[in-house]
Amino acid sequence: MIQYRFCDFSQNLTALVLEDLPDNRVLIVSPTENYKRFLQKRFQQKTTFNPVHVVTMEELKEKIFFSEKPLLKEEKRTLAFYASMEQEDKGFFNVNNYFQAIELAQNFFNLWEEFFEERVDENFLVKPLWQSEIYPWQARTYERLVKIKQQYKASIEQRGYTDKIFLYSQSPDLKPLGIYDTVVMVNQFYYTRLEKRIIDEFSVRGKTVRIYYQLPEYLVDKNSLKIKDFTLADLNCRQFPDIEIFEAANDFIMTTALLKEIASRSPLQVVDVDYNNPFKPFLSAQKFSQSSFSFVQTSVYQFFHTLHALIKSLLWESLRRRYLCPVDTLLQALFNDIFCFYFLRRFSRDPSALRDKLLAHIYHLVDNDVKYTDFHLENIREDQVKEPLYAILDVVKRFSQLESMSDLVDLINAENGVDLQKIFTHEERSGSDLVERFYQLLFDFQTVEQLNIIESWQHYFSSPPGANPHLGLSQGILRLFLDYMKAKQIKYNYKTDTSRMHFTTLFDTRNIDYQSLAILNLSEGKIPSTRQIPYLFTEIQRKRLGLKTYEDIKLWEKYYFFRLIFTAKKVFLFSQKNIDENIQPSSFLEEIKLCLKVDDSQIIPLRDEGYRNIYQQFFKNKSHNISVPAGDFFRIQVEPENDFRDHSLGMTSYSLKDLQNNPFVFYLRHIAGIEERQKEIEYDFSPKLIGNIAHDILNRCWVYIQDTDGVALDFNQIGDELIERAAADILQHHSYYYYKIPHNHAQLYFNKIIMPVILYGIKAFFGLLADLGLSRKAIRIYAETDRGSSEEKTFQKYIARKESRLDIDVFIRGRADLRIEDESRNDRYIFDYKTGGYEKSQLLFYELYYYIIRQPELLENVFSYFYFILKQDAKSFEQLYRSGTNKQTLFLEFKSALIDTLHKISEEGFSLPQQKSFLVDFAEITRKDLFLARKEESGKSD
Repeated sequence: MIQYRFCDFSQNLTALVLEDLPDNRVLIVSPTENYKRFLQKRFQQKTTFNPVHVVTMEELKEKIFFSEKPLLKEEKRTLAFYASMEQEDKGFFNVNNYFQAIELAQNFFNLWEEFFEERVDENFLVKPLWQSEIYPWQARTYERLVKIKQQYKASIEQRGYTDKIFLYSQSPDLKPLGIYDTVVMVNQFYYTRLEKRIIDEFSVRGKTVRIYYQLPEYLVDKNSLKIKDFTLADLNCRQFPDIEIFEAANDFIMTTALLKEIASRSPLQVVDVDYNNPFKPFLSAQKFSQSSFSFVQTSVYQFFHTLHALIKSLLWESLRRRYLCPVDTLLQALFNDIFCFYFLRRFSRDPSALRDKLLAHIYHLVDNDVKYTDFHLENIREDQVKEPLYAILDVVKRFSQLESMSDLVDLINAENGVDLQKIFTHEERSGSDLVERFYQLLFDFQTVEQLNIIESWQHYFSSPPGANPHLGLSQGILRLFLDYMKAKQIKYNYKTDTSRMHFTTLFDTRNIDYQSLAILNLSEGKIPSTRQIPYLFTEIQRKRLGLKTYEDIKLWEKYYFFRLIFTAKKVFLFSQKNIDENIQPSSFLEEIKLCLKVDDSQIIPLRDEGYRNIYQQFFKNKSHNISVPAGDFFRIQVEPENDFRDHSLGMTSYSLKDLQNNPFVFYLRHIAGIEERQKEIEYDFSPKLIGNIAHDILNRCWVYIQDTDGVALDFNQIGDELIERAAADILQHHSYYYYKIPHNHAQLYFNKIIMPVILYGIKAFFGLLADLGLSRKAIRIYAETDRGSSEEKTFQKYIARKESRLDIDVFIRGRADLRIEDESRNDRYIFDYKTGGYEKSQLLFYELYYYIIRQPELLENVFSYFYFILKQDAKSFEQLYRSGTNKQTLFLEFKSALIDTLHKISEEGFSLPQQKSFLVDFAEITRKDLFLARKEESGKSD
């Protein structure tokens, strides 16, 4: 016998159920685990001797669809699914390894669970109606899934297991529940056909089934237990809560407004319909309670996630047969406090300071185009840096050799492996069940290999192309371990004298009443949730098959949302509206406004404020009173005593360019010693790297040439053999570029396309020297290889203190790539190699530094050139300055312009330039965005 009980939102559903319990054996079926616990707690407070048992609907099914064979669940069923796939199946779904099959497995199990829940005939395709209603690709895919299901069943049954998708196809066995006289179903909104059949079976066998609905009776179809579509008005609400509606533009504003309401009026419950608020992790655990936390938030997950990222990034270099570790991945690992400090604490009492040294050293490598290191750290020399990095990479090396889950567990427990007790935080050990949960998880993970499901892990995890086979295996095992953790939850149990605010989801509030509550994220797409494209079948096809559709889900969300609100006394509703981000308030909320006749004037707009107060807490310093100095934010005042030691300024052509183009950047880079950090490392041949390679090959050529001292050089006779030998010496016989060159497809492109052009350009350069009449002459060659030249380490005074209002002497220094002195004609030649852009004043700078300052009489005997290696072209000083002005005038103007720049700095400080193209460097520090905005506003006001 089936009995129906209906109540409205003004009645307490739980109290009604408990007061109405019969004096016999009762089984109460709850729609959720959370409500089950709530019922049990309430029932314990009720004085009764009734034999009452509470289960969830899922637990009920497990009892009546019992199997003597163990059920495969979670990752174990996914692993077994992949093992059952034949090569033809993998080709059909374009699956090459286990991880590519995970999404397919989820869709596979979800589909068959739905089919069995809704009692869909597996052979529906043979019906004439469906032959015209389904596309050929759908039919082929479905038939393939049927085949895999048969293979999966045979495979797991052969190993002694089963799956619930096969249990649900059997008839329900009610014998385990025969002791109960009454079965109570408490306000489950949606019943599948399987659940409806279970209810009917109870009734047929003489059990009394009571079905409670907190809905008007006319909305329920008692034959199918389906709920008709409804509006808020259809629910016949007899009383309305006190509702306040807030409207925010973003998550930050919404969260800070919630905190204000909690501080002043204390809603007892917070429901987040999205549950992904980015500010939630920043809320104090002493003040806010959440039912559970994902393992992803734990220290141990973060540690192994970083370890996996390092192993995943490893590159197997087959020529020298070694692993290379990209420095950008190493940088990211050092930025992870949990991972980094685990290793650094053994080397220093101040791991933060040691990390700063490691970061500075690695950034120095990055600035010099270094892209990799290896397990031996051959390109790192400093011991204080090398030792901790070696400790990190030693663990990476050990875990990169995993061959099984047992290997992973052994390494975690090994003396030279990973000490978990040094990873768990004090908070996790004392205030959560993480330690217990992790060791249980570790045990479960290891048992996967003992379940007779896995024959060979090589079958599951493939190595990247060209990689050592072990690498793919260890990556796969670690990733599987991370996925295994990701699905788990931990609980925190903070001891506090004050009651904490509780966060929960809409799903967990079903059938529970709250006196006062706040609901967050009431925006369209979050509630109702965004329409998702269903797997395999369209919404129309799903409806004809009897499967749940988007409209069913939307109605489900609508009911529990309305029920949550209209069973409360006081409700704070936080919606979001942002036209720029295309965010609109929830249509459910709009329906409430219409029903309650709420107009826009009654909605409380939340202002964009609170940022200053929040960030002041981040930067609060109790030991110092920090004040912002007055003055122009976009300029730095000159302090000669601090800025210019010994009243002097040494400059190179590089720093001179900064001084003239952007004095603010000059101060940061050349006085304060601040350099921008490269945010992304490109694993390609950068223009800088190509230029350095070309320079070094040419310089190596000069080493070979200068070894032939005493021989009159004929530059036309310098052939390919010498140049190619120099290139091989630079790129193959030494390790300098081994860690700089990207070991990927770009290397092939460079070798085949760029390198021949470089070699040809170098040969053409020697032809240029011959054309200049320098062959078979008594010449002196000063190539850049001569690092010991004392001349190029010495600054030359260029501007005397009396000429500068800054009261400083200005010195200059330079290093040209090549100088040749022809003693027979007293001529001097300066060459600078280029593979990219150039600054023409650089040649003028070199002429000054090397000759003109000390020997002004050589003015007409100095000849300087840029040589463009990739273009086999040269530009002389005269070609660059075609104004017709003589050299003497050019040098005077150059010096005058520099003096003017120094005068301007003495008056205005190190300021930002007005020219937009000079504002590229240090854009975040100089706040280029604010500067340009202010400049634009100033232009408008003018």
